[in-house]
Amino acid sequence: MDTPADLAWNHEGNLYFINRNNGLLKVNQNPNSQDDICNDIDVCDSKDGVFYIPKSEIIQSMKCGIPTIAYKKLSVNNIHRPMGLAFSPSYSKLYVSSLQKNLTLNWCVFEVQRDGSLTNPTLF
Repeated sequence: MDTPADLAWNHEGNLYFINRNNGLLKVNQNPNSQDDICNDIDVCDSKDGVFYIPKSEIIQSMKCGIPTIAYKKLSVNNIHRPMGLAFSPSYSKLYVSSLQKNLTLNWCVFEVQRDGSLTNPTLF
């Protein structure tokens, strides 16, 4: 983890959080370029994403007193430089905001599955 930035608990006690690679604005594939924006998205956002820790892992971590490292990066498309996340009132959907490569802010909504995974992304 580089820079965990936002988190949200669901009604079952599972934790979702985002991570942002803080070095993104200074990473540049072309050392002669004056741009502060990264030229290669694959290099830049390798640590960016939405992550999930199930309640069972959190409880185990609390019992043994050792912070958990059992987080799972969720497969989500269209997420570059995540900025925030929030659940719908029913906890069936997760909204994720992200700053795209062209510096526009997008909101994407995902359906939350029983296993914690996210499916059916829709630009909101």
